Amino acid sequence: MSADEVLEGFDSASGPAAARTLLERMGSAPGPVLRGGSAVIAPDGSYLSEPSYDSRETVFADMDADLIEEARLTLDVDGHYSRPDIFTLSVDTGSQRNVEFDDAD
Repeated sequence: MSADEVLEGFDSASGPAAARTLLERMGSAPGPVLRGGSAVIAPDGSYLSEPSYDSRETVFADMDADLIEEARLTLDVDGHYSRPDIFTLSVDTGSQRNVEFDDAD
């Protein structure tokens, strides 16, 4: 993706002028702003199609649908988290600060 393409996309979204100024400064960098790297990744995180850099192409891959069920077994999204005897979620809805300083003696 070139700097011109970034600006073209930004202009189509009508963003703030200050942000466009920052994006214009990217144009002074040599080469593309984003090289690509589009790929097809299986549910287990392996590549079904290696990343495609520096070219415009549509990436396709065939996948065994059984990989989906197998991957679900490795991610316990509904298992031990739903056991109140071993897992408790508490949410503090009060106002929070990102940084707090304690006076050290």
